[in-house]
Amino acid sequence: MKKKAKIIIFIVLILGIVAYIYVQATKPLELETVKVVRKDIVSDFKESANLVSSDVVSFTPSFSGEVLYITKTGTKVKAGDLLFSLSTDSLESKKTELLAQVDSLSGQEKMSKPSLFSSQIRSADIAIENAKGMVARSYYSIA
Repeated sequence: MKKKAKIIIFIVLILGIVAYIYVQATKPLELETVKVVRKDIVSDFKESANLVSSDVVSFTPSFSGEVLYITKTGTKVKAGDLLFSLSTDSLESKKTELLAQVDSLSGQEKMSKPSLFSSQIRSADIAIENAKGMVARSYYSIA
């Protein structure tokens, strides 16, 4: 009897599964419809994005200085726009220092070269003439 009850339960279970599959297969499909409305097609659009260059250019200035201005990230720039500015105060003071050294060296160069004035040349000529005269007088006095 237990065996008969198990077979009946198994057959009822199989019939239930077959009935469920049949109901699902014959059930009508549910569709959602949308009404089509005529509209104009937009031919342009606006897009914003952050671009990352594939060619990154790095450089190091030949002097150090305070950053006076730097363009913020994301700012739109055109060719020729100023991207940053450095203070040149240290360069200006170095330039002034070097110009002063050049002036000092120029003065030292002028002082190291003897410069003869016309009066010194005339005095040397007179001394030569006097020496010649003394030589000539001593020559005649010996003879």
